[in-house]
Amino acid sequence: MDEVRHLLYSSSYDTLIVLGLLVIMEPSIQSISLVKKTAYNSGDINRLTKADISIISLAYQLGYPLISDDYPVQNVSKILGIKNFCLGTAGISNIRKWTNYCKTCNQVYSPNISECRLCGNKTRRRYKNQ
Repeated sequence: MDEVRHLLYSSSYDTLIVLGLLVIMEPSIQSISLVKKTAYNSGDINRLTKADISIISLAYQLGYPLISDDYPVQNVSKILGIKNFCLGTAGISNIRKWTNYCKTCNQVYSPNISECRLCGNKTRRRYKNQ
């Protein structure tokens, strides 16, 4: 609801709900778990908000396409086979897998590691096309 509420006047929002043109749903725990696992494996987990995960989960669960210009949302959606439409950008062309690495010692880490365990420097993100 928070993702669309700011786009509409409160009376319009309520009217759409009453008319059945706007339906508020929560995704299943299973689809949320799948999206989180996919986002973790792709390295996008730290770039997705709770709302992003919820929207991707619902699109997957219901078999609906997404409309998003957000690259991490597009990447995870593409991995899951969810069709994505963009409004303001060309969108992603390739699926990417993100990792963190240390620029100093070149150690590679999972996306949730922000500091090198060997030398203590901050890690950076990089990707490779899948």
